[in-house]
Amino acid sequence: MKQVKADVYAKVIQLRNVSKRIQQISWSLSKLEQKFDIDSITNNEELTAIMLAYTSLINNYQDDTNELNELTMNNETSKSN
Repeated sequence: MKQVKADVYAKVIQLRNVSKRIQQISWSLSKLEQKFDIDSITNNEELTAIMLAYTSLINNYQDDTNELNELTMNNETSKSN
């Protein structure tokens, strides 16, 4: 019984950590938009740097979302067994 509780606790911690990473990415995207007026930038190097920042944040978001989906799918599978 204690092992089951430890397993559930570990899963909750994993889910919380992934959720916090997703929140951090969302916050970072908001800060990026606040810091730069993208519509008024004419410097190609600045636009490229911003594009790379967006791409990196979005890729991290996708990775974290995939991990979250995997964790929740594993949880659903273990409940049905």
